[in-house]
Amino acid sequence: MKLIFGVGAMLLPLLSFSEPLHPGAALPDITCHNVVNYRDTTISLSSFKGKAVIIDFWATWCSSCVRHLPAMDSLQQQFEGNVQFILVSTAATGDTRSKVEAFISGHKGTILPLAIPIVTGDTVLARLFPHLLLPHYVWVNARGIVVAITGAEPVSAANIKELLRTDSLQNLPYKQDVMNYNKRIPLLQDGNGGDYSQMLFSCSLTRYLPGIGGGCRIEEDALHKKITYLNMPVLALYQAALGVNANRILLHANDSTRFFTMDEAATAWQQHRFCFELTVPAATTQDRMNQIMINGLNYYLNLRGHWETLEVRCYDLIKTALHIKKGKAASSSGYNCLISNEPVSILAEQLNTQLATRPFKPIFFDNTGDSSRVTIGLHSLPADIPGLQKELQSYGLALVPATHEITMYVISEQ
Repeated sequence: MKLIFGVGAMLLPLLSFSEPLHPGAALPDITCHNVVNYRDTTISLSSFKGKAVIIDFWATWCSSCVRHLPAMDSLQQQFEGNVQFILVSTAATGDTRSKVEAFISGHKGTILPLAIPIVTGDTVLARLFPHLLLPHYVWVNARGIVVAITGAEPVSAANIKELLRTDSLQNLPYKQDVMNYNKRIPLLQDGNGGDYSQMLFSCSLTRYLPGIGGGCRIEEDALHKKITYLNMPVLALYQAALGVNANRILLHANDSTRFFTMDEAATAWQQHRFCFELTVPAATTQDRMNQIMINGLNYYLNLRGHWETLEVRCYDLIKTALHIKKGKAASSSGYNCLISNEPVSILAEQLNTQLATRPFKPIFFDNTGDSSRVTIGLHSLPADIPGLQKELQSYGLALVPATHEITMYVISEQ
């Protein structure tokens, strides 16, 4: 596993701490020992009361830290009397007092002179401001209140002037290296390592989850799009992602039972239902989301899917009389398929609109050539061809077997 940080940033051992300070907290009066490059070997933070204080956690071996030292020295001189920079080498860096003194001696004439006191071997400030990456800056106003914790980039004359003018800093990025993180549970779960606003992309597939119902839910905010499918059969998930009727999906499998809900009365059907959730950036198109979902289903379920043009056995809806008999207007109660004062082509569309819950999914084509508006109600399911034939007969219609060239989505097991 690789951990990638910004150029020049260094990784420190995780420090133990009890109650770290955050912006808005008052900085306690702390006396720091083992101070070099200062008039005394100790510093009391209360001695800088009335000045803004910028604490710079650094290390002699941190190239980014060393590169910023001349700028820190220049800012210290520019705001002398109003701002006090303090360099802090924590015990975790391995920089002892002797190492820091040797560093100062070895860099005279390059990054020095340096008009900033340096605390060495610190453990107290490190507990108050835990961090993993260097450099690490803590901004304290003249009243002793922590107003910001940042990386190196915000440390500028303009932001220091703002601090001195307003006694605060607004909208600076908060550098938070250390958070409550449990590596045994997923990132962001229950705030693990951060909150949902940090999510860029997430794709998950679970088995049947009791107590949460079923169906689809879509949510959007300024940063994300999220779509969730709850407790659905495998082919119903494919149907949702493909945006086609179930009868346009062709399945090649040794055992097709795991793709359908075969027996609603038995608890065994639960093992063949899944939940799928996808979170993507807000700018992601629906087509892209659908493709990600299809790829995910293919991968996680060990399936292979592709579009293919095939000769497929279907049923043509034809007229058996000169005119289609118009039924009487009726409520939708009891009908599996109903058109009211609509072209008969709508009837074929309704027969094709099926959910992927059963293995037999006939495809219907309107071949009547009739555009008149009719009212037709059918009780039979699309899979019940004999039942449909019997009902359609009374309207002067029939279903005849036919073959059509159709683009199908073919799913096979790997």
